[in-house]
Amino acid sequence: MGERINAGSTPFDDVFRTLVVDHRRMLLAFINEMFPSLPEKYNGDEVVVPLNEQYQQNRQDGEQDKRIVDSAVMVIDHSGNRRIFHVESQSTEDGNMIVRMFEYDMQIALKTTGEYTPGKLRVTVPHSGILFLRCTEGTPDEMTVELLLPNGREVSYSMPVLKMIRYDDDTIFEKKLYFLVPFYLFNLEHYFKNRIEIADEDKASYDKELMSFKQKLMKALENRSIDTYTYRSLIDLFNKVVAALTVGKDSVWEETEAIMGGQVLDYEAKSILNEGVIKGTVEEAQFYGATFEATVDRISAKFNLKEDEAEEAVSKYWK
Repeated sequence: MGERINAGSTPFDDVFRTLVVDHRRMLLAFINEMFPSLPEKYNGDEVVVPLNEQYQQNRQDGEQDKRIVDSAVMVIDHSGNRRIFHVESQSTEDGNMIVRMFEYDMQIALKTTGEYTPGKLRVTVPHSGILFLRCTEGTPDEMTVELLLPNGREVSYSMPVLKMIRYDDDTIFEKKLYFLVPFYLFNLEHYFKNRIEIADEDKASYDKELMSFKQKLMKALENRSIDTYTYRSLIDLFNKVVAALTVGKDSVWEETEAIMGGQVLDYEAKSILNEGVIKGTVEEAQFYGATFEATVDRISAKFNLKEDEAEEAVSKYWK
């Protein structure tokens, strides 16, 4: 039977993966929050290597999809310690989520940490966690995988669960969890979830909460906690979530857009001067042993730069 490539993609997945791949500092702060028991907190300038691989996903009909998982990364700290993280978001209650996470964890472990010696295989299971964009009273605070081994031993590992509803605007900005900014509208969804527009008696409260959120984001820009590019990117990713949450609810979309700043540059047309992405590309190339010349060619092609411009960009970050 056939095999198909599945990006496993919803608009929320796309936003989540964009944050993982393109915004290292925000991702590392998010990892610190999700995995508080790490020996040391990441300070934001560690090397992050995306592990964009294809993994098999079993379907209920017995077939398999090849799914591209963009939310697995390797983080290398300043002491050279390497850790693999696999983080996912979930917008609906799904009893199969833990099954999929386990499937991907095992495949990620085999591909990234598998050590083969005669008669022995050793793998390291990645640090895995889930962000629930929506949840119910029954949503657990962690998910646990238990393995019963043939020798009678039992081993287990847990996946922490973060719940978006627990992060109000004060918490997000006090902790500088800018990774969560694009998903904040999930916390206001109750205003319009079961209706096509916000009730007249609720508009003032909705506008007040959203305006407070926008003002805190602007203050983060003014205080230089985030730069202009990050600010615009967050607004644009926020708007992508808004568009998905307000399908068929034009008045809600218009109300939200009016507060959050209206039209911004499309994320796909982001500036080639995005220092963070160029720096990350150079670091990834060096990690995999690419030469300076090959990296210049890659930067030139990826960002549509002239050769001398690409060489200057690579030189800035080449170590």
